[in-house]
Amino acid sequence: MKTSNISYLRNHLSEMLSCVREGETVMVLDRDKPIARLVPYSAGERVMTERMKELQQLGLLTLCSSEDPPPLPPLLKPKRPVDVAHYILEEREST
Repeated sequence: MKTSNISYLRNHLSEMLSCVREGETVMVLDRDKPIARLVPYSAGERVMTERMKELQQLGLLTLCSSEDPPPLPPLLKPKRPVDVAHYILEEREST
């Protein structure tokens, strides 16, 4: 993995992007502190953060198997007007 500070990256962007195009990862530093990572783009690749992996292991997250998300369920239409603020306040008072 290559590293580059911001000023070098600004002055040599084409060179750094060529490295990324060839499969190299470039870590961008600001005063020797990592702030970004340039990685090669891969179409169709899903990015999964550590938090997402944790949620998946807990069964709280399920990844969609296709590129298109599943359709949303139809909206519920109340039979009469609803005062949402009333229900929110009621719930807050009960806890």
